[in-house]
Amino acid sequence: MFLQGRTTLLAVTLVLCLAGSAAKARELQLADSNASHIQNVTVNSPDVEDLVAVLLDSPGGIALDRAAVLLSASATAETELHVSVESGGSNSVTVAPGAVVSYEVVGVLSDDANEGLALFGFNLVFDGGDIAPADTPAGEPTPGCDDPMVNFTIPWGINNPGGYGGTVIDGDLIQIGGGQNTINNTPDNAPYPIGPVLTGVAQRSGCGPAVLVTGTLTAPDVEGTYTLALEELFANVIIEGETGDPFWATAAAGIGAVTNLSVSVSDDRAIPTLCEWGLVVMTLLLLTAGKVHFGRRHHVQA
Repeated sequence: MFLQGRTTLLAVTLVLCLAGSAAKARELQLADSNASHIQNVTVNSPDVEDLVAVLLDSPGGIALDRAAVLLSASATAETELHVSVESGGSNSVTVAPGAVVSYEVVGVLSDDANEGLALFGFNLVFDGGDIAPADTPAGEPTPGCDDPMVNFTIPWGINNPGGYGGTVIDGDLIQIGGGQNTINNTPDNAPYPIGPVLTGVAQRSGCGPAVLVTGTLTAPDVEGTYTLALEELFANVIIEGETGDPFWATAAAGIGAVTNLSVSVSDDRAIPTLCEWGLVVMTLLLLTAGKVHFGRRHHVQA
């Protein structure tokens, strides 16, 4: 067998879809206004043989990071991707032992000298225990900014065989994420990626901060403070001025600020305040008075 299992499907798919565009390799000539944002400005279409080699030499099919390097060629952007791991919009949450905690990872690019996010990936590690795969976006791509991560998910985009929500290895989630169809593959070449490219993803002047992934974890039974940490972040952005003809050239983005989620587990029972105690006492008195008054009326009428 040339390749086995799901890794075979991933490799064959990309080889087929890139084979048709390999002849379209070109050099990207950038205007002087963009030169300060992109270094090594010669960007060629990805080489099929190199991509096959990457996929063949990727244990467990974890190849998204290496595909990102290949798809961005030698171009590097000054743009950075900032990410924040949150629960209910906050980077800290206090829960009871064993509680289910919902989380989301929000990403935003540091500047507008690009056309938005093209590909990204990261790991999630929870020191309070194992975590299950995160959610996979569902549905079909839309022209607007609603649910943009659908464009990064098979069949519209590309992700690791283990899934967009990450591959579980020793209780951690490895390489959550995916990439858009920047190579402009069509279904007649391969079954995926086949979606349109959405520009402006995670771009401040475009779609704004993007929810990259959502998921849940179970808090430990032991009280304490734990961290859901984001590690090994990587990303590509679409180069400014791209039109998608014949493909969407991308550049590797830098790693910006990473803010993790703090999960405090506490079994403390809240002690009522003086005001709360007063309300409790007043309620009991009113109930007691009502019963006495009702009893007296009942006795007189009898």
